[in-house]
Amino acid sequence: MTTSTTSHTSTSSAPVGRRTLFAASGVALASLALGATAAPAEAAPITTAVNRRAVVETARRGIGVRYRSGGTTTSGWDCSGFTQWVFAQHGVSLPHSASAQKRLGRKVSKGAAVPGDLVVWPGHVGVYAGGNQVIDAGNRRVNTSQRKVWGRPTYVRIGA
Repeated sequence: MTTSTTSHTSTSSAPVGRRTLFAASGVALASLALGATAAPAEAAPITTAVNRRAVVETARRGIGVRYRSGGTTTSGWDCSGFTQWVFAQHGVSLPHSASAQKRLGRKVSKGAAVPGDLVVWPGHVGVYAGGNQVIDAGNRRVNTSQRKVWGRPTYVRIGA
């Protein structure tokens, strides 16, 4: 029997007698099976329907919030804490890590990206606002702002 703690984690086919509990990040928390341990599972993509226009509106409400390393609230957040908060307002639970958030979505080309997708760089993430703009918690200098997309990020679609 496999138990999932959130709606977007995956269940895996495990041998009879094995029970594995997965966290939102897809990492096995507990595995019981005649002395065997389960390897960490890959997080399954989030398939919940997401209103991307509403995601962008929510992200814009965060503009001006100060950057705080490790933060996840409107008192201050870092990049992945910001995107975690934005999507949580729409019932989607994201982990507090840019790379983990990237793995929960489906990569799309820059040309196929739509407002409400994630824009991901190594170690950084924001919400695509359209028109080559990103809303992100950049650093203490820019805090949470909307600005031009730079470099060659990956665009990631969260949800259906």
